[in-house]
Amino acid sequence: MLADERLSPSKIRCLDSEAPFAETMENVGKIIREYAKQWIVPNDGKPATLRGKIEELQWLSAIIYGVGGWKENYKFRSDFFL
Repeated sequence: MLADERLSPSKIRCLDSEAPFAETMENVGKIIREYAKQWIVPNDGKPATLRGKIEELQWLSAIIYGVGGWKENYKFRSDFFL
């Protein structure tokens, strides 16, 4: 996803948008869904597989929280939706 030019910051949303989530979904929602469909939890009966996927989600939420709430020269804002 990081290398996908269709998801570059300029195509996702405007920084001054009054509805950033709605604008993001309108602009690139289909692309995000394409990637989400690739993320599956195999039904192999192994607890380690599920634990690995849960860890992926934990890392994702930590990154979204940290990066999404940070802005240079501003106080940290922890306001994102999962």
